[in-house]
Amino acid sequence: MARSRNPGRPATAGTGTSGQGESSAAWSGPSALLATRIAPPRLRLSDIIARQPLVAKFERALDVTLTVVTAPAGYGKSTALGEWYLKLRERGIAAAWLTVDDLDNDPNMFAHHLVATIDHNIPALRGALHGVIEHRMDVDLRITSTAIVNAIEATGQPVVLIIDDLHEVTNPDVLQVISLLANAGSGCLHLVVSSRSKPSIRLAKLRALGESAELSARDFQFDREEVRRFLMQTSSEPFDEAFVDQVFERTEGWVVGLKLAALSFRQDQRPRLPQMTSATSIGVEEFLRDEVLARLPADIAAFARDVAIIGEFSAELCDAALGREDSVRMIDELEARQLFISRVGQSGWFRFHRLFSDAMMAIGARTAPGREAELHRAAAEWFEHKGFPGRAARHAFATENPEIAADILSRVSTALVESGRGATLVRYGSSLPQELLGDYPALQLDQVYSLTLSWHFSEARRILQSVRANLTNGARTAKWRDAGLDVDEVLRKQVYCEMQLAILRDEMVPAEALARQWLEMEGKYTAFDDAVTQTSLIYAQREQFDCRSLAASSRARAVFVDYGNRWGSIWHDCIIGAGYLQIGQLERARAIFQGAFDTATEIVGRTNPTTAMPALHLSEVLYESNDIDGARALTEEFLPLAGQTGLVDQLVAGYQTRVRIAALDSVGAALRVLDEGEEIGVARGFDRLSAFLVAQRLQLLASAGEVADVRRIGALGNLTGDIERFAPARGMTTAAAARAFAAAIVAQIENNLSAAESLLGRWLRFLSDRGCIRLGARFCILLAQVQIVMGESKSAHRTLRTGLQFGAKAGLLRTFLDSNEAVRVQLQQMRLTAGGGDSEIVPYLGQLQHLLSGNSTLAIPAVDIDELGGQYDSLNDRESELLLMISMGMMNSQIAEETGLTLGTVKWYLQQIYAKLGVNRRSEATFKARQLGLIR
Repeated sequence: MARSRNPGRPATAGTGTSGQGESSAAWSGPSALLATRIAPPRLRLSDIIARQPLVAKFERALDVTLTVVTAPAGYGKSTALGEWYLKLRERGIAAAWLTVDDLDNDPNMFAHHLVATIDHNIPALRGALHGVIEHRMDVDLRITSTAIVNAIEATGQPVVLIIDDLHEVTNPDVLQVISLLANAGSGCLHLVVSSRSKPSIRLAKLRALGESAELSARDFQFDREEVRRFLMQTSSEPFDEAFVDQVFERTEGWVVGLKLAALSFRQDQRPRLPQMTSATSIGVEEFLRDEVLARLPADIAAFARDVAIIGEFSAELCDAALGREDSVRMIDELEARQLFISRVGQSGWFRFHRLFSDAMMAIGARTAPGREAELHRAAAEWFEHKGFPGRAARHAFATENPEIAADILSRVSTALVESGRGATLVRYGSSLPQELLGDYPALQLDQVYSLTLSWHFSEARRILQSVRANLTNGARTAKWRDAGLDVDEVLRKQVYCEMQLAILRDEMVPAEALARQWLEMEGKYTAFDDAVTQTSLIYAQREQFDCRSLAASSRARAVFVDYGNRWGSIWHDCIIGAGYLQIGQLERARAIFQGAFDTATEIVGRTNPTTAMPALHLSEVLYESNDIDGARALTEEFLPLAGQTGLVDQLVAGYQTRVRIAALDSVGAALRVLDEGEEIGVARGFDRLSAFLVAQRLQLLASAGEVADVRRIGALGNLTGDIERFAPARGMTTAAAARAFAAAIVAQIENNLSAAESLLGRWLRFLSDRGCIRLGARFCILLAQVQIVMGESKSAHRTLRTGLQFGAKAGLLRTFLDSNEAVRVQLQQMRLTAGGGDSEIVPYLGQLQHLLSGNSTLAIPAVDIDELGGQYDSLNDRESELLLMISMGMMNSQIAEETGLTLGTVKWYLQQIYAKLGVNRRSEATFKARQLGLIR
């Protein structure tokens, strides 16, 4: 292996990232750019006109859950809301402000900004929501909204959250968050959204409950008296009432029109006022050109046209993009002339009013074509240099030049990934021509990485296929080399991404091959990438029943620690802990999962999918140790967080545990959990999750005597017929073991007992040889159950003895306590001697027998037979015999063979038993008989 080690941090990592990008800056104090989003535009005295009726309407927001402000541009929505926001804070009412833009169509960015403004502006909630978004794979917006509502409710005080410019957001997933917040039923959250158009928010329920208020353009129009006061406040020159009438008539109380009139009046006491309402933008543009720009010094007019193109701007950005050195002076001049310029945040950033900006750009497009693309490119390069990849990409695509956009996006793609902005990268990348994307393989692979981590596997696979095809295309690779690309490095990154996709898709055989391929490839590598690959290899091998590499895992973990990547150590620990659970080291697994859970809770809190990974593994260990309450609490809290990102491991652990807990209450409850889990398995294509849950479903149904359902599922799942095809073989995974387990259950129902015994025995030897103790114990129990039904009590005894050896070594409890009734009876009747080979398992068997005899989850409530009526003691000997057989899990055909009765006669007797007991099925008959003490 001729690789050279590069000790630097990785460009991307399979377990998270270490970069500090735009979205992570808020926690040490908002970055300059973020500060422009979490505070309203700064107000000048000339902007503030006392408008008591409008203020009273805003105050109504404190009495309802949602207030929707809808009005076209130029009506002063942001100014009026900003003034009210500041007054709220002066009164001590908790309030937070967020101005959104098109970048907030990225769910990760929106979640970061939403949490950042709450964190920055509301001291009582500072730090309470960090864990919701400090997760570099994906952000679940439903979880985010729930966490926000819960945190606000915990304060017990009113909290006002204002979201401005919501019309900039079109992503339905982001808009859904607004609906979730508004419809959460919070008594403390008061949400105010402002938009130029009616937002897609569910309002029907809130309107019916009287929990919504709506303000429109009419509410923001100035009346004549307000127009007069505005003119008095903004003009130092006298004017008569006729001029007030003219302005009011021409502007119809439209705020921007008023400002234009006042601006013109300052420059010419006899202004020519066209009709200036929000519906006459052509008049506004002409007025600005003829009455405003024409009267400005040429250098100031040109500066205004240029910075209007840039959007939000600072003096430093303007100097760089415009090639100037006097932007501070020019911005001061714009402020002095009150040319629709506003400060955003507290950090030297500015923007023009949108209508003024649009008019300036339209004028500039006619007078200087091509200037817009030139400035956007310069701004993109400045933002790239300053470490704002999202802004860089936005300006790059505003050039409307795909080549420029692709070039700049390729340079910032890794930074977007590292800052948790994968959705932004995918959105921009998908808008580029496919042929052009082929020239930027590193960009494509960064897209693959982001798509993989957010479980968008189909699109990730499609892009990988494109990169793979290009790697075999001589003309394409020659073009890459001419552009300065290292083709070997592209190949390494492609293999790495293929491995990541295989790992998260739970395709362990190819994942192992890809990990080995990457480790053997020549070239530079980071210790971090090496540790990710080594851990992935251990994971892939574990799922193929090879846990020999667990002992060497500490080296990889040390790398995550050295890199300060605690997410990486959590990911690593979950994989390694599950390996130790596989080989029966329950306590070691518990310690690893507990440590990972504590770390996750510390760095991201309890509302983050990262924490769900160790939490669900820990719940499985707790349940196995008979800590049912602890396991129940963890699955209830964290299973809802686990269905969006992470590893299949957490879903298998979480759903299997939740099903087992639910089964303690009723079969129906367990089946409902199985429905939920299997739906995820099918939707995501997670074969292992589906296989284990199908096996669990069949086991439940068989125990409940639902023979028809077992047969139907067996037929649908291709589990019937010759089950030798399910025998263990090299290259099989734990999913194959689950399918074999399920096939054996179906075979037992079909009375194909010899085949079931043979299959289970082969798997038991296979698992035992590989030290897979936990699965081995499960196969022991099912094999013993089959042998009991076959009447081979001595074989069942020997099998259970092997299972007890596994259980004693691992400390397994619930695996045996949850077994079939016939197996539990056999366990209670077992007698082992303290000497010889049984010495180590005698205490363990005693512990199980004690729990079996006294565990409240197994005990049958006592019932006074006299209180229930006399029919219950009328079972004859044959009926009592058959009742005992069905309680042991024997099927009708097995009972017929054992008793010499015909199948029809068996069914007749069962109907008599059901009628006498007042039940309709086997499981109910067994339960009622135990209540009555008719069977043990």
